[in-house]
Amino acid sequence: MGSISAQSHVGDSTRSLILGSWARWRETAEVTRTYPPWILGARLLGTVALISGLLITVQRGIAPLWLGAALMGAFLLLRVGSEWALALLYPDAEGRNRRSAILNTLIAAAVVAFWFYMRRRSF
Repeated sequence: MGSISAQSHVGDSTRSLILGSWARWRETAEVTRTYPPWILGARLLGTVALISGLLITVQRGIAPLWLGAALMGAFLLLRVGSEWALALLYPDAEGRNRRSAILNTLIAAAVVAFWFYMRRRSF
């Protein structure tokens, strides 16, 4: 299969729509950061677990409270685990994957601390 391409002429510049992204004429930069599909799936499931865990904590009575804790654990395992798997299995020369894993770990720790705060405050 070939790539999907559509061109439009606007003044002097020619733009090509290639697989949903705009590429400018004479621009040579290519997408250099790709993710394996299982990492994208783990990230998505981790985000769903986070939102579900927060909803269970905020709206009491829709599920047992232990389920919120289990979902927060799943969030940490899936989201942070996928980031570190990407950093360790697919290292890059610039170290972006490792920096991203460190940043996401800190953000996940802050989110879990916020969850504990919400649980103690009994929203």
